[in-house]
Amino acid sequence: MTLSAPTVLDRVTQLHQAGDFIAAEALLIEALTATPDNAELLHGLGVTKLILGDPQAAVGALQAAITQAPEEALYYYNLGLGLEATGDVFAACEAYRQSLMLDPEHVNAYLNWGNLFLRVGYEGEAEKIYREALKFDPENFGGNWNLGNILMEQQDLTGAIAAYTIAAKSDTSNADFQANYELATKLAAQTPDVAAKYFADVLQAKGAYPDAIAQYQSARDLGENSPAIQQALVKCYKETREYDSAVGICEDLIDNHPQDRHNYFLALTVFQQAGMYESAQAVYQQAMSHFPGDLQFQLENCRTLPVIYQTAVDIATYRQRFTESFTAFSQQLDLSNPQTVTAVLEHLNHTTNFLLAYQGENDIELQRQYCRLVSQVLAIDHHQWQVDLPIPEIPSGKIRIGILSDVMGKSQLGHFFLGWVQNLDPAIFEVYIYHLNQLISPLTRDFWARSQEFRHIHKWPVAKIAQQVIADQLHILVLPEIGMKPEMTLLSNLRLAPIQCTTWTHPVTSGSAMIDYFLSSELMEPEDGQSHYSETLVGLPGIGIHHPRPAVPDRTATRSEFGLDDDRVVYLCCQSLFKYLPQDDWVWPAIAQALPKAQFAFIQHPSSHTTQLFQQRLKTAFDQFDLDSEAFCVFTPRLSEPEYMQLNLLSDVFLDSHRWSGGMTTMKAIVCDLPIVTCPSGLMRGRHSYGILRMMEIEATIAQTLDEYVEIAVRLGHDHNWRNEVIDQMRPQQAKLFNDMSCVDALQDFFQAAVFEQMMAAEA
Repeated sequence: MTLSAPTVLDRVTQLHQAGDFIAAEALLIEALTATPDNAELLHGLGVTKLILGDPQAAVGALQAAITQAPEEALYYYNLGLGLEATGDVFAACEAYRQSLMLDPEHVNAYLNWGNLFLRVGYEGEAEKIYREALKFDPENFGGNWNLGNILMEQQDLTGAIAAYTIAAKSDTSNADFQANYELATKLAAQTPDVAAKYFADVLQAKGAYPDAIAQYQSARDLGENSPAIQQALVKCYKETREYDSAVGICEDLIDNHPQDRHNYFLALTVFQQAGMYESAQAVYQQAMSHFPGDLQFQLENCRTLPVIYQTAVDIATYRQRFTESFTAFSQQLDLSNPQTVTAVLEHLNHTTNFLLAYQGENDIELQRQYCRLVSQVLAIDHHQWQVDLPIPEIPSGKIRIGILSDVMGKSQLGHFFLGWVQNLDPAIFEVYIYHLNQLISPLTRDFWARSQEFRHIHKWPVAKIAQQVIADQLHILVLPEIGMKPEMTLLSNLRLAPIQCTTWTHPVTSGSAMIDYFLSSELMEPEDGQSHYSETLVGLPGIGIHHPRPAVPDRTATRSEFGLDDDRVVYLCCQSLFKYLPQDDWVWPAIAQALPKAQFAFIQHPSSHTTQLFQQRLKTAFDQFDLDSEAFCVFTPRLSEPEYMQLNLLSDVFLDSHRWSGGMTTMKAIVCDLPIVTCPSGLMRGRHSYGILRMMEIEATIAQTLDEYVEIAVRLGHDHNWRNEVIDQMRPQQAKLFNDMSCVDALQDFFQAAVFEQMMAAEA
């Protein structure tokens, strides 16, 4: 006998109350065989599936219920719960919004929606949602607690305490709530300098470094000028790249607190990043006099390199120094000593050999040597994650791809592989995102929206990250920018997935035996490209990335705003100054000699010292041509993105850097109608613009030698008609460069083939 839907639902309610959810599920499934379109039964099944821990099935049932009864607010609310449980945060937000459109007084829907907005970084929107919820339930515990937390973040102690006080009326048993409430009360009773330091620490932890700097400075002005405040300021200035401000504080810390070894580490890293090599060496000598034999100082000294080299001979000298000192350091390590392992691993977690790649040489052997040390140190405690992993089965029919990266926050580098993630076929692939950076930005949310699972792993220890990634049973893990952040280097020396790849987001071989493939561009790689990589080289079609066309603003600025002259031919030289090597400096005065109205637009380094070192190099180069470098070279301050695009629109020609070519900068110059002059070097990182122009089938401005590079640049400056012809040729070809699906198709084929190959090997 078939039971009626109301009877079934009554029985399901009883089974729920008794805790027998399996029986409730069976009853609902049986009832739905007779009436498969019954919205109430579908909703009941969805709720039951959710309770049983099967959110995917719950979402399917709830969506079917909504199809039959689209005006039921509760259905949307429970769908939001299901979607949230699957990790689909953005769809869950939409479900809660739909629920509230139908039932605008559902407080829990507001609270859940607000919690999700807070999770994805929309604090302002979350505050509005919590306040809306409190209109209908002014004493709601969760609403007032969450509102109080947001007001604490906003440094509104009075408002936070008021919200916490209301929340306390209904619940004082929650330990986390009590801790927040007590903290707010204590801070309100403290002197202003103590409160300022607390809020500065919070802002620093969030990655809001400019705001943190303002708060630390406020604390100092109010009388709190402890070493901890000064050290925190230095860390923030490092993140904002305000090296000039950090240098003075570092000097004061060492002078006033010479026994605090942390001060020497701060100074070493600041002076290194500021390009103050000699000052860094002096600090190292001071540190070793106070802490003789300290392994961390020795390791930091090994990897310290100049930011700007004055001559080509200097490059060879410092490269030899790096090689010899690192070899000696590695050989004298006693890795049987736990204290040695701890010290070295701790320092490897805070430093990289990033600048080595900017010497313009093939780094494969030095990268291998560096990774051998990293691997040996990791093996002491993490050897279980340095063994081959079996390829997982594919019960869902989908290959699990992990992307683990630090550049999915505000860095533009994240756009290099966002197009891959957004365009992988969801019927074939599941994407797991592991976000190392602390910031949740619009870029982060773009990655999140396309992920099966999004894991924010900022400040997770290496072991915790390894455990999580392995638990996710990926088939393939991609670490796009190995070598840019120390955590990426450490993780790249572990085996967290059967197949591991890196990319040309940081176009240098990892050197790690644990990284199997380097995903590159077939148009950029030279014929002997494989010899530059410890990984197997995979050349994807075109430039290897799917990138949207950058937006081009209207031209609203004037040249005078950038210190440029209206009657000059402006050559944009916008790369980071450390990309330019001294053996190539002659090209600028050679162009200037042939074209006296030339003007070169550079962008200052964040460190004034580094900029001055580069300017001195230019002076030397121009002096050899009996020219005044200051009459030809303009250095603009650091620019915002809108300002940078205006500079492109005001320039005439884009001069690519020879040893480390422009990538994103070249694409932006192209959409701003700048001819690109490039001369490919022997390494892929010196061939980005070359590959970009080849993809557009624009070869007239590709030089084979630097002499030809100068000739092309001069002709573009002299011959306005030819310059316009080149621009006219480039415009229709831009479409070939952007939103290119051929590389995504090839990437999908590669992923499938790599997994299939491992499966076949496992069965053999």
